[in-house]
Amino acid sequence: MLSKSEKANGWKAYAGYQFNSYVGLELGYTDFARISASGAVGTLPFSGSQKIKGPTLSLTGAMPMTDKFAFTGKVGVIHEKSRTLRTVGATTTPLNDNQPRSIIGIGLKYSVLPRLTLRAEIERYGFGHGDNGNFYSAGAQLNF
Repeated sequence: MLSKSEKANGWKAYAGYQFNSYVGLELGYTDFARISASGAVGTLPFSGSQKIKGPTLSLTGAMPMTDKFAFTGKVGVIHEKSRTLRTVGATTTPLNDNQPRSIIGIGLKYSVLPRLTLRAEIERYGFGHGDNGNFYSAGAQLNF
């Protein structure tokens, strides 16, 4: 029997440049919370955890619906740094992986004030090997 934790709180921060009302560029950092699993492999106890984080670079797009609302999208890359600890019985094996992975996302933004925008996004991070991760976020954006 295997139990696992698939939901956790992570964070991201970014800075960017908006070329016009439709296209921008973002440089950021995403830190996924630690995910874990436990159970048994045969008669041996098993546990594992993984931490994923890294810098991101994304091309962003916006489709204004009104002067305050816009649909958003992004495509980009994360230079993923992952650390996995796997324990079977009394043996713990650390695994490290550093490589680029894709990012795609959609969202909405609402301009509260000329310098303050609220954003909600769903991003899909392609971690490779058939593993993908979704990142749901809501936050505030300061416009300069």
